[in-house]
Amino acid sequence: MADVHTWVARIRGFCNAKIDPSSRFYAGPFRVGTTAKICDLYIKNAGENADRINIKVSEFVGGMENVLQHLVTDSVVNPGAVVHIPIEVTVPDRPGTWNLGVKVWCTEETEPSW
Repeated sequence: MADVHTWVARIRGFCNAKIDPSSRFYAGPFRVGTTAKICDLYIKNAGENADRINIKVSEFVGGMENVLQHLVTDSVVNPGAVVHIPIEVTVPDRPGTWNLGVKVWCTEETEPSW
């Protein structure tokens, strides 16, 4: 006798890296030429898949991006988990304002634009 079976399968979504609102961004003043903590970054995997997370910290000088750090988490970040990444960089040898930015994305995502 013939038989048929149907069912519904769930397809899991992707990792989704988000900067958590508990992150702190420090505005100085910083001493030129020193190493300074510019942020305490908390990143949440708001998606449905575990993955490593990329972090890119940049400064903007004369309209050009200069990457200060590009990090990847040592291990995968599980869905719903929040990781803390303190960011320390060398302060430039030029007094004045310092335009900074940070972006985060999972390895299975594409890097977001500014």
